[in-house]
Amino acid sequence: MSDTATFTRLTAQAVAKTISDAESALIICHRNPDGDAVGSSFALKRIFELMGKKARVACDSPAPPYLEFITGTEDITYVQGDENCFELIVTVDTAAPSQMGNLAFLIERCHLMIDHHASGEPYAPYFLDGNAAAAGELIYKLYEILVKQGNIPRDAGVCRCLFAALSSDTGSFKFSNTTSETFRIAAMLAEEIAEAGGMQTEEISRILHDTVTSREVEINSVLSKNIQFSCEGSLAICCVTTDMMEKGGYRENELSGAVDIPKKIKGVLVAVALKQRRSDPLAFRISARSNAPIDVAAICEKFGGGGHVRAAGGTLRAPTPEAAVKTAMRAFGAAVEEYKKSPAPTFGIFENGVNK
Repeated sequence: MSDTATFTRLTAQAVAKTISDAESALIICHRNPDGDAVGSSFALKRIFELMGKKARVACDSPAPPYLEFITGTEDITYVQGDENCFELIVTVDTAAPSQMGNLAFLIERCHLMIDHHASGEPYAPYFLDGNAAAAGELIYKLYEILVKQGNIPRDAGVCRCLFAALSSDTGSFKFSNTTSETFRIAAMLAEEIAEAGGMQTEEISRILHDTVTSREVEINSVLSKNIQFSCEGSLAICCVTTDMMEKGGYRENELSGAVDIPKKIKGVLVAVALKQRRSDPLAFRISARSNAPIDVAAICEKFGGGGHVRAAGGTLRAPTPEAAVKTAMRAFGAAVEEYKKSPAPTFGIFENGVNK
């Protein structure tokens, strides 16, 4: 873990100045990018363009097809030498060098890190808020500053990207990371989008959360049959092997939502998806989600990762998929069993009364 004292923690005002002073930027997001990574990165790209400057989004992986409403026809795959064509190199929604994949070599030239993961590993001067639900919240703060300063006009394109970022990382504002500030920002974005016309928030939400392709139905069916349970059904683990991917012809970015399938099962407190890497069959990418106050980020940190209390990731190494599942069951199972020993929480709408 890097010594955070080595790098300067920046304010939103300082970052806004850095952006307004630069003439161009290469914006890098984490491998296998999701809606927050892509939405936040393209919002920042659009901000640079509104100032008449050049910017490009680059990644170690292509953007998933369902995010084409954000990326359009642009290919975000890194091109050799990209870093030499821009004045500023900025990473967005990338908590640690390992999340950059093959682009980790660029951290030595990184000027700015914008992230919202409290367990992140600063590797450059950083603008970080661990209480933010999405990186999109941080980009919104920069957008507001630059608008107020007169650097850029209000822009529905930026707002659509940021609404997609927030909606994606909060599960359509259902996850526990959603705060009053998240709702405030979402309301401001929705207002600007409505005034501008064109694609509205309901269409963005439908694409992100309520649309599947026939191929995704097929993939979900395969994944559902591969779920293993532990802790009397409180822990569910789905392991995606390279054999499964090759047999079905599945791409890695088509499996980004694998953890959501076990997470939705009634009675599951913690859901985990393990994805074996083609490039390194001994490495299994962890995606963990919690439906209870169980800190999956603390567990993922033991596997070189981190994230949020209820949504985190990491990478474990094991000789076989079976061994990987056993390792994950031990690590997450211990936390689940510990939680189950604690006094049962009460849930209800009313603080006082029959439904307490």
